[in-house]
Amino acid sequence: MTRRWRAVVAVAAVALLVSGSACRTSGLAWREDRRLRIDTPKQNAVVTLPLEVRWHVRDLPKSLQGRAYSYVLFLDRFPQAPGQTLQHFDAGSKNLTQSRVGIIEAREERHVFTTIPPHDARQRDKHELTVILLDDQGRRVGETAGFLTFRIAQGGTP
Repeated sequence: MTRRWRAVVAVAAVALLVSGSACRTSGLAWREDRRLRIDTPKQNAVVTLPLEVRWHVRDLPKSLQGRAYSYVLFLDRFPQAPGQTLQHFDAGSKNLTQSRVGIIEAREERHVFTTIPPHDARQRDKHELTVILLDDQGRRVGETAGFLTFRIAQGGTP
């Protein structure tokens, strides 16, 4: 086999592998959606309790204009995929209270945490918060989300 023929075979094999792979590209946003922003506290802030988190949405998605919507905060866990409801977390769970730990629903663009449980023995004071939009049917709207990483000050309260 000539060098050129080997190159053609290699390129064809790679193309076949890529086209037949399990990677799904439909329905993905190819740019970051920054319409929802967390205003306070600032990214990587060291905070005390009670902790007030404030956010805002600019350029509300067209699917929500003129309709009711709400927010969901996810503390130290990942949100559901776009189009899914919060019932996604209940699937297979016998304890609905446990399946919703770290999930807070909000109607306003603010929430006050009075307690935040430690979640990781190695980094127990470091937390991640994600805020998403829900439509009037309780489904996640697109990939719009605000993200925040923060630490609880040693002692946790002022």
